[in-house]
Amino acid sequence: MIRLRPRIVPALCVLAMAAGLCTAALAHPGVRERASGLAERLSGRIDPDRADEPLLAAAIFVATNERRAEHGLPPVRHHPLLGAMASRHARRMADLSFYSHGDPYDPALADPEARGRRAGIDNPLIAENIHDVLALRWPRRVAHSYRSLAEEVVDEWMASEGHRANILDPRARQLGVGVAFYWRDGAWPFVKAVQDFQVIEDIELAAE
Repeated sequence: MIRLRPRIVPALCVLAMAAGLCTAALAHPGVRERASGLAERLSGRIDPDRADEPLLAAAIFVATNERRAEHGLPPVRHHPLLGAMASRHARRMADLSFYSHGDPYDPALADPEARGRRAGIDNPLIAENIHDVLALRWPRRVAHSYRSLAEEVVDEWMASEGHRANILDPRARQLGVGVAFYWRDGAWPFVKAVQDFQVIEDIELAAE
C-alpha cells in the first residue's frame, strides 16, 4: 500500500471537497503521483502542448459527481477499466479524426459495450457521453484552467437532453473519464472527452 504524506491529503481534498470525492480524484492514474500542489494546477492555465490529461479527466469526474449531488443523486465510483476504455477512445478519436461512439477503424469495437469487453469487462452495461470542445475560453479565446474546462465540458453535456440523462441516471454506478488534446482548424487546441458509465450493476472482470 502506498502511504501519502499528511501534507498531500489536504491538497487532494481541495479538488473534491464539494462532493467529498477525494478518493475519486486519487483513483485516476497519474494524479496520485502529482498530488502535491494539485489545487494550484487545477486553477492554473492549461498549456495544450504540455496538458495533464489525467488531471483534466479527474476534474471532469469530480464535476460530474457535483452535478449529481446537486440533484440529490449518489456519487458514481471510479473504475480503472472504464477509465482505460474512455481514454483509449478519446485518443483514437483525436488521432484518427473521427467522432462517434463506435470505432470506424475497428469493426470489433462497433459500440461502447464492445469496447468495454475489449477492456476486460465481462458485463458491460455502458452509457456513454462524448464531446469535442475548443480548449480555450470563448469568445476571448484565452486558456482555460483544468477546473474551468472540466466545468464547461460537463455543463455542455448537462445542456443536452441525452447527455444529461446519462449524468443524472440514478442507475449509474461506476464511471471512467478519458480526454485527449489535439490540434485542428488552423492550429486551434481541442479536446476529445469521453465519459463511460456502468449502469444497473457493478463491473465484473472478464475471465483470464
